[in-house]
Amino acid sequence: MILSSRLWAQTISNLDANGQAAVTFARPSDYVSYQLKGVARLRAAEDADLALSRRYRAGIVAVFSGLGLPSEFVQPWLIEEEPVVASLRVSEIYVQTPGPKAGTAVRAGPNDAAS
Repeated sequence: MILSSRLWAQTISNLDANGQAAVTFARPSDYVSYQLKGVARLRAAEDADLALSRRYRAGIVAVFSGLGLPSEFVQPWLIEEEPVVASLRVSEIYVQTPGPKAGTAVRAGPNDAAS
């Protein structure tokens, strides 16, 4: 993940402090969502990372525009100021799609009874 350390300063500070992360990914068209938990490691963004980020940002703006959300509502959280890369070593995955299965472990951590 590429984060703006200017926009997400507290998140960067938290990751620097303990490395623990929980990230939720949701598909905008139908809200199918998953939460990934694990240990994150930060590093400086390189040119290849920024190129990938720019392609993603263009794509996600197009997705939201196709769903009726104007780009001016999406652009503020897609800035590239002071970019850093967070790599996540995933230890747990949970369904977060709204509904009866929300919170269900897909892959639980070592201290979870479901593992």
